[in-house]
Amino acid sequence: MKTFILIIVFLKCGSLNAQVQWAPNQSQKVPEVIDCSIGDIAVARAQPYPHIRFCPQAAAEINSMFPGAGHFYYVHEYGHILVSPSEVAADQFAATQLAQLPGSYYYINAMVSHLYYRAQNGEGPHPGYGTPLERANRILAAAISANPNLAINSSTGLLYEK
Repeated sequence: MKTFILIIVFLKCGSLNAQVQWAPNQSQKVPEVIDCSIGDIAVARAQPYPHIRFCPQAAAEINSMFPGAGHFYYVHEYGHILVSPSEVAADQFAATQLAQLPGSYYYINAMVSHLYYRAQNGEGPHPGYGTPLERANRILAAAISANPNLAINSSTGLLYEK
């Protein structure tokens, strides 16, 4: 029941603000290849050349429950290409980039809601990420560090603009 209420709060609050999607600039852009054999939403690859492989069906599936979470994953994969192969660094890149765009904390809230859901369903730690709650907390901290006008709502655990 708590998960259902959190999703409703997220959908209601998320729809109040216009979102601007992050996009790589010309010097950052790498080939993006549709590939649903990857078993994930998206993966960044450095070899044989930097590129991102993604599965539109997997993104649509996550977006059906957590609208906007797929965009967080997209920015996260660019974090691997532009910053580091580290999952933590890629999350920090995505949260930082999105937190600086008007209304784009919507995408961060989508990802954090997805992580809360995974934690409530008993998902354990993953190599490079830690537990879903640890990951959610790191993403929130990076967003607030990048944009001091953001804060965490103590009742929902989601970002809002002060």
